[in-house]
Amino acid sequence: MKKEQGFSLIELLIVVAIIAIIAAIAIPNLLTARQAANESSAIGSMRTYNAAQFDFSVAHGGDYGSLEDLVVANNLDSRWKTSPARINGYDFAEDEEIDVDDDCNITVFKVEDGGYGLKATPNGTSGRYEFGTAADGVIRYQGTVFPASTINAGDPIGS
Repeated sequence: MKKEQGFSLIELLIVVAIIAIIAAIAIPNLLTARQAANESSAIGSMRTYNAAQFDFSVAHGGDYGSLEDLVVANNLDSRWKTSPARINGYDFAEDEEIDVDDDCNITVFKVEDGGYGLKATPNGTSGRYEFGTAADGVIRYQGTVFPASTINAGDPIGS
């Protein structure tokens, strides 16, 4: 009698089950890591925007520029041309009104005359926070997943 070579169906099912368990553990961690990377990128982009506004104001007698002005003056790269600018899972849009309301939500930013404002909003589930900045150069955040009281929404980044 000839002995057959190969794997049995039970052995293959056990291997598939092990791979499925490992994937079920790894995928949520990868998604969370991706969100954290997108959020870090958004904060970095906000800092770049603040620096570009400062450079522009120095070169233009204290006046701040729009996103288009900053791109034309080579203070920002061409990714910022579109409206809204989409960078690493976040939409960046200029706001004329930026403020933090009584519940510390970034709904409206109040921009003083001659100031500027920028708000970063995640595309779908690409991030957990919205970010905003104005002429004071402070980057503030608001949670989009958790209640505002849980995450101290509206606090400056790094406080």
